[in-house]
Amino acid sequence: MLSSSFISCLRLLTSLLLISSFRLEVARAQTPYPLTSGLYSEDFSSIGTWTTNFGGPTQATRYSAASPVSGTGQPTQNSVFATGFSGGVQRGTQTIVLLATGTNDGGNAAAFDLNLNFTGTTAGTISLAWASVNNQTGNRQATFKLQTNTGAAGTFVDLPGSAVVVVNGTPSTGQLTNLSLPAAFDNMANAKIRFFLVTSSGGTFGSRPRISLDNVEVKASSVPLPITLVSFTAKAIGRDAQLTWRTAQEVNNRAFVVERSLDGHTFSAAHTIAGRGTSSAEHTYAHTDLGALDVDRTVYYRLQQVDTDGSAHYSPIVAIRSAAGVSAAFYLLPNPARGQVQLIGALSPTLQLLDLTGRVLRTQASTQPVALTGLNPGIYLVHCGSHSARLQVE
Repeated sequence: MLSSSFISCLRLLTSLLLISSFRLEVARAQTPYPLTSGLYSEDFSSIGTWTTNFGGPTQATRYSAASPVSGTGQPTQNSVFATGFSGGVQRGTQTIVLLATGTNDGGNAAAFDLNLNFTGTTAGTISLAWASVNNQTGNRQATFKLQTNTGAAGTFVDLPGSAVVVVNGTPSTGQLTNLSLPAAFDNMANAKIRFFLVTSSGGTFGSRPRISLDNVEVKASSVPLPITLVSFTAKAIGRDAQLTWRTAQEVNNRAFVVERSLDGHTFSAAHTIAGRGTSSAEHTYAHTDLGALDVDRTVYYRLQQVDTDGSAHYSPIVAIRSAAGVSAAFYLLPNPARGQVQLIGALSPTLQLLDLTGRVLRTQASTQPVALTGLNPGIYLVHCGSHSARLQVE
């Protein structure tokens, strides 16, 4: 019979191994490329070392598996990496490959996402090279296009001018050159470009074609702010949110628009304050958003600075929470999180991950790490037993 001390040692060793494994996975979390570092460029020369769900070297962690869109359920084939004749994301020879299979036109799609951080920059352009790749026999078709998470509530919308139709058995190559990215990417910290291939009409028999992608480049420009923003803060005053900001100089500054959001992504105008035009003096501005904290929630704010010529620029986002808070008998590690999160101190065997509308996204054992792959950045709730905690996904 094993001694109690030996069993205790085994349990301790197992715990240490689990913690080490968890830390390793966190280190591998997907990380948006900061465009302030300059041109983003990927030639997929190291794709042979990339692992499942875009693990491995830093180049791989700029990408992530594409989460199906609510309503359409697309993409239906998002495995990373698929092999052979299976639909999904595949490795090519120093290229990345998409294959959407099935005889139902429009019924299946394969996709993956590129994660970018445009903070401090304005959206520029994207370029890439593509080539159709024969898949057994047949003449069925597929349509490739790019999408961006700039629709309502962060939904994906098609990027104009990016659609390409490929036909199985008909070799073709081409380039998408300097396609303009949406202005909504300006100063956006969690921008996503989706590479999307869907089965489409045309052809009468056989398999769908693959498409290989290479030489992806994304350009951005530094934001030439016409003001020097010294500070921008938010403070809870009872049920109200008090916003204060200070400028050191202003050039052709017509106005500030205070914008409010409940999810950190979709903002709407809350108040407008006139700017000082052109001034080298320091100025302080303030606005109280009455009743913003009437219910227990986190509210996000940013400033839209409007020039006299109508052009606009955005400040960093600040967040404020009502004083009531959310009760929690456990904590989440790490928080904010990317990739996955671990619940520590759970008193119930199961947990649920919900969005802010109350929709259940995950139900699983509370002892296992929660995979965050496919979730849009923002605030989520974790329920375990009778308690809840807020989780920020980056």
